[in-house]
Amino acid sequence: MVFQDPFASLNPRRKVGEIVADEPVSVLDVSVRAQVLLLLQELEREFQLTFLLISHSLPVVAQLATHIAVMRAGQFVESESAERILNLPTHAYTPELLAAVPGIPQAG
Repeated sequence: MVFQDPFASLNPRRKVGEIVADEPVSVLDVSVRAQVLLLLQELEREFQLTFLLISHSLPVVAQLATHIAVMRAGQFVESESAERILNLPTHAYTPELLAAVPGIPQAG
């Protein structure tokens, strides 16, 4: 058994309301994933939280994000509102990325 003191790992310089969620649901089954995503949305709304969501799952990003930054080969290639990225991307890579996943809104 490994004990990790959660208070020792908290960053005192990070303000309440800023949370980094790095692949928060990537290993969960579909039903649990849906519950966690709903919980994140409720927490965001109730406590006016801001999440920095890091994910390879475009459906998760489309469900949670208000702003999306697209990376290719380790570089940011586009950063806009989620609505703009999902419906009218400006970088050539973004429509290719969106087209690779069924059920994600397509550009144009």
